[in-house]
Amino acid sequence: MSLRRLLPVALVVAMSALVVAVLPTRGADAIDGSFSVSVTGTAGNFSYNSSNATDSLTQLWYGTYEQIHVGVTANAGGSQYSFDFATPNGSGQRFVTRDYQWAAEYPFNGQGRPGIAVHGNSPGCSNQTGNFEVRDIARSGLLITRLWLVWQRTCGDGYGRPTDWVESGELRLGYPQAAYDVSPTVVVWPWDTIYPGDAAPAVPIRVRLTSSDTVTADTPSVSGADASDFPIRQQDCTGTLTASGCTVWVGFNPTAPGPRHATLTVPTSAGATSVPLDGTGGVGTSDWNVTINHSDPPQTQQLVMRSASVGDPYLVQTQAFEPQPDGTDLLWNARFEQNDGTPFKAGTTYQYLSSNQSSPYAFKMDLSQGNVAWQMDRGSVTFNDLAYAGPDHLLDRMDADFYAAAGNSWTVNARMRFHARSDITAPGPVTGLAHPPRSRRRPRSRSPFRSGPGTQPAMSARRPAPTCRPSATRCHRPAR
Repeated sequence: MSLRRLLPVALVVAMSALVVAVLPTRGADAIDGSFSVSVTGTAGNFSYNSSNATDSLTQLWYGTYEQIHVGVTANAGGSQYSFDFATPNGSGQRFVTRDYQWAAEYPFNGQGRPGIAVHGNSPGCSNQTGNFEVRDIARSGLLITRLWLVWQRTCGDGYGRPTDWVESGELRLGYPQAAYDVSPTVVVWPWDTIYPGDAAPAVPIRVRLTSSDTVTADTPSVSGADASDFPIRQQDCTGTLTASGCTVWVGFNPTAPGPRHATLTVPTSAGATSVPLDGTGGVGTSDWNVTINHSDPPQTQQLVMRSASVGDPYLVQTQAFEPQPDGTDLLWNARFEQNDGTPFKAGTTYQYLSSNQSSPYAFKMDLSQGNVAWQMDRGSVTFNDLAYAGPDHLLDRMDADFYAAAGNSWTVNARMRFHARSDITAPGPVTGLAHPPRSRRRPRSRSPFRSGPGTQPAMSARRPAPTCRPSATRCHRPAR
């Protein structure tokens, strides 16, 4: 570890005209041992360790929460990442082994919310949300001497709308150097709408020699009740290990909805390493069932398309994917926006008329197919079922009936569903467990929306509403 500081940050307490400040001090100890940091996601796959990079760690205490900052920089090429994690704002807690869900962008995380901020080999990332889990931590007094942390982070744009930038990874700091190293030591696929039969992107697990010993590796394998859901798609880790290392690429193809779990085993002459693999199969149904009627010439078209949706109590966006003969998808987009300050409610029909769109408080909706916007003069959406999740009130479930028309020229009727299901009963409490099963984690995820033909134009910022104005959204994307 190249740099290690403990800074009890200045604490300012204002009482009338009285201001009290506690000045920062610096700790002299450094974390001993090796480090490994892995990142995978939209920007690519990156691995930093004691032999190819330098790192730094700063530990801060603000009186009401604790924060750590980790930076890693590759020795060659300039690749780098920085990580900020904070315990819930106002909790008065220091880091312990636990899950930190519904984290918001640090240092803008509100009261009661954990903080997260990850920056590196990606474009600007604002309105960050995510989660992280401290799987192991050790201290000498208050100084952190060992840390194992798994994280996931999603980006929003400047308006709080989701983007398709998502990254996840692992930090391991202060562990003894072994004969060889495996990184990451646990893989959790981001919460995508990966339905049974679909495939999530493969994640690389790197194995490298970290000593002067001769270490040989046998063929890696996956075991466990859901082993078939985690295929090894490619690997070059059979034979003598080198300092530059080898890679095992593991995919995720769920065969059933809900939590899925298996274990990757990397056997070597210096002992075997087990890597837990966790993913979640998509639940419910997400699709559009569309009927299009044209009057000139008379014709009817039926479409059933996979879809993904994202939203909050005031704005719902849904996108469907129409397969094309060349293997690509034609993108359909629909948007519903409530502008009078009242949230959408299940069991309610919202009427659209083109004649009243000049009012800033009018309900707005639109529909596009590829590069073509449907010019409707009337329409409606009825939310038969609507549910949200988490402190940001993010769209979790939707079943809606859509109608749009233009004079006597055409009509579009559609049933639009997102995680729609009949069984919405929450599972009962689990008892008798020493530790919550990690395979049941439900992390945040990326935007479903693809760029290219048919995407919606940028929206202006929405007017403030009295409640539930999230800074970002949970998003889901089906894989093909």
